[in-house]
Amino acid sequence: MDRVERRRDLAETPVHPSLTRPILMGGVEKDLAMLEILLGGAILALAGPSLATFAILALIVFAINPLLLAPLAERDPQAFAVYLRHIQYLPSYPAASTHHTSLRNR
Repeated sequence: MDRVERRRDLAETPVHPSLTRPILMGGVEKDLAMLEILLGGAILALAGPSLATFAILALIVFAINPLLLAPLAERDPQAFAVYLRHIQYLPSYPAASTHHTSLRNR
């Protein structure tokens, strides 16, 4: 197989790695981290500031985050966005091509 020659007349522009890396908060995808913060605030607001409430929040933040969510974000930083898109799809679609398609008479 022949080697592909690069065009020498095209200018090369370096891209800084920060422009292509995903944005993570604490090693977790940004949307998932915001959801975790929102759930922690809701637990704190509903249960009131007590030692048990803070223990539950500490369990959520310091156990679930590093053990489950950070390795997931390390493997696929867009996994949560893919999951959100996935749950919008129907389990099955009708056999018709579109809803504008007229049925032919038999």
